[in-house]
Amino acid sequence: MPRHAHVRSARYGGLLNVSRRHLAVTAALFVGSMATINSIPADAVQPTDAQYSAALQTLAVPAEVVEPPVVRDGFALSYFTVVGWPLAGGVAMSADFGPRNAPCAACSSQHQGIDWTPGAGTPIHAVTEGVVVEASSGGPFGVHAKIEHVIDGVKYYSLSAHMQTGSLAVAVGDTVTVGQQLGTVGSTGVSTGAHLHFEIHDAAGTPIDPYGWLSARVNG
Repeated sequence: MPRHAHVRSARYGGLLNVSRRHLAVTAALFVGSMATINSIPADAVQPTDAQYSAALQTLAVPAEVVEPPVVRDGFALSYFTVVGWPLAGGVAMSADFGPRNAPCAACSSQHQGIDWTPGAGTPIHAVTEGVVVEASSGGPFGVHAKIEHVIDGVKYYSLSAHMQTGSLAVAVGDTVTVGQQLGTVGSTGVSTGAHLHFEIHDAAGTPIDPYGWLSARVNG
């Protein structure tokens, strides 16, 4: 056998042995890696439903939510009774409250109200809200209405008298509001001419100066 043939055969034989060793090592590494993968628990690769739930349930809401206390300012709503005049403004007063010279034989010398003379037919209004306790066409007051009022917890009565016949617009038991028309100015009953006789009484029935009472309370 030629010399170069022997060298070639030996060279190829050596290469073949090296390739076989590399192949054996590669196969051993592949088998080892597969064994490692197969040894990992399934739950380490794929999360369970419980793990998903634990990850999602991050907000805990109590069964009863307690609201924080409300801090309010020092202001509060208050109710007040609106009081007005029984006639439109600018009406002349013809007789004051108290002692006077009786204008007629049947008239009182101790005037328990005040008189205004705005002219016959002028509308007369309720001075504040209340309930009608008397509505009549007879007696010295002629056509008149008496109303019970409660202002700031205190009871009063107002009386509007000498109204025109047929003008009375309220009846006993009616609830009236401030400014509501009660009738019109007339001269029925004991009267010397068309005028409004207006009185204010306290809960006990004692007459009060109507002008002073209204002046202290009119707010509407």
